[in-house]
Amino acid sequence: MQGSPATAAIVSRELARGLEGLLGAAVPAWTTVSGDGALVVGTLASPLVSALGWGGELKELGAEGFLIRPARIGGR
Repeated sequence: MQGSPATAAIVSRELARGLEGLLGAAVPAWTTVSGDGALVVGTLASPLVSALGWGGELKELGAEGFLIRPARIGGR
């Protein structure tokens, strides 16, 4: 999870609670991609998200929009 500390903490808690409810197990959170199958959450202000080259698409979605798609980060 990358972003402003306050927003990132809120999103991280909500996402962890939702995924735990769906999966029946706690899901770890990191600020870097350390393995296959990572879920990346962030805004264009995040270097990790910005490096994906999706800026135009994300800007079109607006402040409340989001994008879900597979990607390779660091060969993973």
